[in-house]
Amino acid sequence: MEYYKTKDILHSGTSLIAYCIFYILIPGKKPILYSVTKYLEYKGIELAEEVRRYVYENCIKPARNRGETEIVLTSGDIHEQMKLNQRMPLVCSVLRGSELQDAFNVILVREIRLPSVKKDSSTNKFVFRIE
Repeated sequence: MEYYKTKDILHSGTSLIAYCIFYILIPGKKPILYSVTKYLEYKGIELAEEVRRYVYENCIKPARNRGETEIVLTSGDIHEQMKLNQRMPLVCSVLRGSELQDAFNVILVREIRLPSVKKDSSTNKFVFRIE
């Protein structure tokens, strides 16, 4: 008898909860669910750090490697790519925050909003200069 382990991240209200799911594998039969264990829960600060890491690894670092000196990020794209649920204020906050700029040596040049948008929206664009 073999065991198979997988990880899954579920969105639950204001938290992301990660689970370890164990299956029993018997040759010729469907996997049998053995146990589900919550192993990590992200809230506020931890999720903001995940967004910062995602933005760096998937946006800033590739642009820097291509030799670009400026990058435009849309908050809705980040939100969608990370499969977040109702976390747009957090994404916008991370993109306009100094921690992202300090950690990854970028400077927020400007934030572009539609005229009808007051603050946080999926259409907000953030223009960064890459140092």
